Order: sequence, then C-alpha cells, then structure tokens
Amino acid sequence: RYEDWKEDIASGYALVNGILSQVRGSSIISRDIPQDGISVVGYDNGKTIVVNYTDSAYTYQGTTVGAQSAEIIGEGTK
Repeated sequence: RYEDWKEDIASGYALVNGILSQVRGSSIISRDIPQDGISVVGYDNGKTIVVNYTDSAYTYQGTTVGAQSAEIIGEGTK
C-alpha cells in the first residue's frame, strides 16, 4: 500500500532531488571509481557527486558520505 511507503518515497525523493537538482543541465566531465562501491562523478558546473554503495562510511576530500548514500560537493555555478 502507498500509505506504507509514503514516508520512504518522500525521503528518497528529497535526497535524490536535492543532489541532482544541483547538476540539472550540466554535463558529466569525469567519472572515477576510487574503490569498489564508490562512484565519483564530476560535472562541468564544478559540482561532484559521490555515491557510496557500500555498507561503510567513505570520506572523499574531507566530506564523509554515509553508507548507502550520496553527497554533492563543490562550488558550482548553476
């Protein structure tokens, strides 16, 4: 039932939209896999998205990305 998933859907959307809205309209300029389960994607607006698919926190350039989470870093122009 929708009511059973409503809060999970809303929080998942808020996380994803909060990150992707900052790179909307930008082009990917780099992609790196610094270790298994970690993806680092750079955009032409100066932003970088770090996705952590692992079960442990990961630190990238001073920013800690929680397990099974993502963070956006950088001083973008868009």
